[in-house]
Amino acid sequence: LDPALKVQTQKNCNGLISVGPKGDINYSLSEWKDTQVKEKLIFRSVKVIPGSEIIRIYGSTTAVVNWLADVKLSVQGQDISLKVRRLEVFVKKDGNWCMVAGQGTQVDEKLFPIIK
Repeated sequence: LDPALKVQTQKNCNGLISVGPKGDINYSLSEWKDTQVKEKLIFRSVKVIPGSEIIRIYGSTTAVVNWLADVKLSVQGQDISLKVRRLEVFVKKDGNWCMVAGQGTQVDEKLFPIIK
């Protein structure tokens, strides 16, 4: 993914809906951030697994992005490493790509091995 695309997702993003790996839902970026604090969840790193990205653009104003991430985080002080499949929807507003929806699903590597 283009790092600039991720930076731009923080601009003009009203109405973001995000769904977490356990089905939790947030209706704004600030609500999502508040949930991270409440759950004592700290992302240590999120790295795109090269070659996993699928980007489709529709009508030059909507993009659907799917990618696999190697995630390291801390939940209530416990370090966790896992793979997460991300699905994100972007719309173009005022010349910037803005994330309006995102969902992360933990990949069960026993059921769905990740081939590198």
